Amino acid sequence: MLDFLASKGKEHYGSRFRLDTGDYPVLLKLAAYFLQDEPSCRQQDIRLDKGIMLTGPIGCGKTTLMQLMRFLTQPDNRYVVKSTRDITFEFIQDGYDVIHRYSRGKLYAAEHRQYCLDDLGIENNIKYYGNECNVMAEILLSRYDLLSAMA
Repeated sequence: MLDFLASKGKEHYGSRFRLDTGDYPVLLKLAAYFLQDEPSCRQQDIRLDKGIMLTGPIGCGKTTLMQLMRFLTQPDNRYVVKSTRDITFEFIQDGYDVIHRYSRGKLYAAEHRQYCLDDLGIENNIKYYGNECNVMAEILLSRYDLLSAMA
């Protein structure tokens, strides 16, 4: 699996791409999650019914790893990597419909999407016709509320 990811990394990011050995434990956990490997996930105390929050300093490769993990997912579980900055710009243009667009995710057949929200936490509150809104907080809270209602 690590060789496969390294190969895909070189294919997409150039011949100098390499996986850092210090990242192997995180890579193995991410791979177990995205491959839906239930025994490995149980062993590592990973819940497949929850999302992932991958954190680290700027420039450490979080986005690159998440782009590579897309190659391990089944087509029906493939996610879209979306910059939270782009989502907030969409909100400026389209308003509150953007919150509904991203908050429903895979919960509704018409909106059959899962997202990797890139750079979450660096966006600012946005004003739309004088109303200030923390767009990403609203999206996350809406998704949480929808999931809670289904449980």
